[in-house]
Amino acid sequence: MSKGLAIFVGGLLLVILVLFSTTYTVQFYEVAVKTSYAPTSKQSVVTKPGLHFRLPFFADHVTKYDKRLRLAETPLVEVGTADEQSVAVRAFLLWSVDEDNALMFSKSGTDLEVQEHVRDALTDALSASLSHYAFDDLIGPQSRLADAETAILDRLSVLGSLGIEPVSVGLSQVLLPPKVTTAVLARMQAVRQKLAETERAKGQAEAVAIQSRANTVADKLRAFAEARAEEIKFKSNELAAGYLQEMAEDEELAIFFVWLDTLEDSLKQEVTIFLTDDTAPWHLMNVSMLPATTGIPQPQQRYAVDSDPDQPRGPAADDTLPAVTAGKD
Repeated sequence: MSKGLAIFVGGLLLVILVLFSTTYTVQFYEVAVKTSYAPTSKQSVVTKPGLHFRLPFFADHVTKYDKRLRLAETPLVEVGTADEQSVAVRAFLLWSVDEDNALMFSKSGTDLEVQEHVRDALTDALSASLSHYAFDDLIGPQSRLADAETAILDRLSVLGSLGIEPVSVGLSQVLLPPKVTTAVLARMQAVRQKLAETERAKGQAEAVAIQSRANTVADKLRAFAEARAEEIKFKSNELAAGYLQEMAEDEELAIFFVWLDTLEDSLKQEVTIFLTDDTAPWHLMNVSMLPATTGIPQPQQRYAVDSDPDQPRGPAADDTLPAVTAGKD
């Protein structure tokens, strides 16, 4: 029993060893280069992810490379510009392994050697490309920094022969050397002052124009409002004249309506009134008041009318009537 188990375990281990030596897997972010040591020296590139087979007992050697983006960065390099200025710049490069030329990449050396080669190529392309651009093209208001980065990327196309695909180039840092900092800052300050004066003059001119337009609109609105007010006033005078003419036809009825309106307005809120019941319009509250021949109750107390119109009018001296208290809670 133990012998059969040992044979089974040995066979299982042998199968696992054979499978391990004859298969390999490629991840979706990898590219594999399979090198054969047979006399034909056949070599192939595998880009399809999944499980793949190879010759057993390490007759085929498989090397896998990561296809994801890698970063290479230069040190701070001082370069000269087209207008004989100098700037200190630092650039970076995002690159990856070219699937179509992975075989050449496998012959480029170790990862450290490849990184060093990419960094040197980036430094050379940086110095050569920026020499065609002026100082203001890099950090001025009309910056052509994107064009400079594109020119550097174009110069790095030579890395394709090594199986390296340049993806993106950027300038991460642009500094002024100490010897030119003062002059550059002074020139930048002068430019900023000129721009500020231009914008200030433009703003003042625009403010004057806005004020002028506002005054024009205000004058038009004011003239329209005055004309409309005169029109309304004229119509109201016409209506008032008509009402006065109608009221003149029956003065006692008109006075009665005025009394009613005055009495209604006075009693709208909670009030306590001390007064005589013979004064208009409060005589309307005296239920014992007899109506006149016209049917309209008349107050018993009359105001004396003097022959002299300049003298003030007042109640008659001989009118003495008891007071009445009216209230609303």
